[in-house]
Amino acid sequence: MGGQGQYFSEKKVRRITQLLSSTDMTIKEIAERMSCSRTTVSSINRKFQLRLYGRKEDAVANTIARTRQRNSTTA
Repeated sequence: MGGQGQYFSEKKVRRITQLLSSTDMTIKEIAERMSCSRTTVSSINRKFQLRLYGRKEDAVANTIARTRQRNSTTA
């Protein structure tokens, strides 16, 4: 796991944002795959507002948006 204050390359941040926006992987799964902390993945998610958490309505809207995005790229 990455240490506190660890520098992340732009490439690694792009990969994390890609995984957040195009997969159903959990924050924990992404952190494990990218060898960083869940806090790091959550911070990147919050900065780029890729997934919404908190209210049930936000979660449903997020799922619909990701499904539409996937469908538009496969069509």
